[in-house]
Amino acid sequence: NKTGKATGVDFSEEMIVIAKQKYHYIDFFQGDALNLDFKDNSFDLTSISFGIRNVDSTELCLKEMARVVKPGGKVVILEFGQPLGIFGIFFRLYSKYIMPFFGKFVTGSASSFIYLQQTSANYPCREEFKDIMKSTNLFDEIEYHTLALGIAFVYVGKVK
Repeated sequence: NKTGKATGVDFSEEMIVIAKQKYHYIDFFQGDALNLDFKDNSFDLTSISFGIRNVDSTELCLKEMARVVKPGGKVVILEFGQPLGIFGIFFRLYSKYIMPFFGKFVTGSASSFIYLQQTSANYPCREEFKDIMKSTNLFDEIEYHTLALGIAFVYVGKVK
């Protein structure tokens, strides 16, 4: 929709500076996903990508995201998961050993890649994350979609 408007929020001021340089048509603000500085019912949709596992409270983040969305609007979460089966075994080996090795080779530090593996390896996914969304009692409908054989998931909640 060419008449829409996008607003971006990030906890890191450095990320806001980079985003403003790349995307001039989006309003960016430094802020906290657990305490969004917007009025109730301000947006048609809120989303967070690969970040909800890093907040202090998943539930509070979901509540804040839903608070600023108009009734009938959507909260969309993109987050890493844990693949199952034989692919899951290979993916766990890759993310625990190969990705940090090559990350260190390319960037000089493996710590970010180790952190990524550690935070995503045990974070709730599939029905478990959907249950967290349900526990907020803020959504009429909740669904999820599996991406890349379970490496990531998209969760969508329709706000009551």
